[in-house]
Amino acid sequence: MKFKKTFVFQICAAVLVLIFLLQGSVSAEDKNCLWKIETDNNTVYFLGSIHMLKKECYPLDPAIQDAYNDAQIVVFEVNIDSSQSSRAQQKIMVKAISKDNTSLKDKLGTDTYQRAAQILKEAGVNISQFDMFEPWFFSISLMAMKIQQLGFDPSYGIDYHFFNKAKKEGKQISSLETIDFQISLFDELNIEDQEAMVKQTLDEIDLLEEELQKMIDLWNTGDTEQLEQMVLKSFKNHPRIYHAFLIERNKAWIDTIEALLKEDKNSLIISGTAHLLGDSGVLSLLETKGYTVKQL
Repeated sequence: MKFKKTFVFQICAAVLVLIFLLQGSVSAEDKNCLWKIETDNNTVYFLGSIHMLKKECYPLDPAIQDAYNDAQIVVFEVNIDSSQSSRAQQKIMVKAISKDNTSLKDKLGTDTYQRAAQILKEAGVNISQFDMFEPWFFSISLMAMKIQQLGFDPSYGIDYHFFNKAKKEGKQISSLETIDFQISLFDELNIEDQEAMVKQTLDEIDLLEEELQKMIDLWNTGDTEQLEQMVLKSFKNHPRIYHAFLIERNKAWIDTIEALLKEDKNSLIISGTAHLLGDSGVLSLLETKGYTVKQL
């Protein structure tokens, strides 16, 4: 099976179930999913990322553009050039293909498989195209196809937008983790968690457009408390996934972020919004270390 480059970029966007968090602009009286920490050395901004957007979502709110303009260093979850390389595509395919000669049908329960087959049939796709793949890959592929049908495109995502902009303008670019690590997160999921991902995708796919609008409305008013509840609720019944995909990664990023806070240059850190929210989020972890976080 051969995928378009943009589809591969979707797969490499790490926690793909969260890529559709936010879109739209913010009015002057509202806050943004944008925070900052000021130290004696510099200012570090934190921007909740939208891994896919629509063309009409640009231009972005001036506060976001101002934060980018003020930063000499722009930090992403992963280097986007590496995520779009042929090596990354090959690695995803190697990890995504079943290694024990069992099919997708063998790995999923009968009801789950039949539900998935019917949804794909209605979209004009035969589920047999995914027989050789692991359930995690099937789950994020199904979600990615639905998101594209709704008009979202990774080439308009916040990450992609600012990565290309920073490259063009010669800003220093850094990343919090590697594409190999992000792929490994999915590859290391046990079969129970992989089937849980598929079931959740099937449960949510028809409500995706409605859920997106709810999240957009909350984001537009800066209601991070309710946004947090919506963003994190998908992990409620999957503690192992929550721990691996969010908690452990947030903790692992802190040393890198603290090093940036000691630089004599300003930085803008762009990550999935879920990483910034909640008691286990990056911002809360930094507050426990004594930093003062301000939402803009």
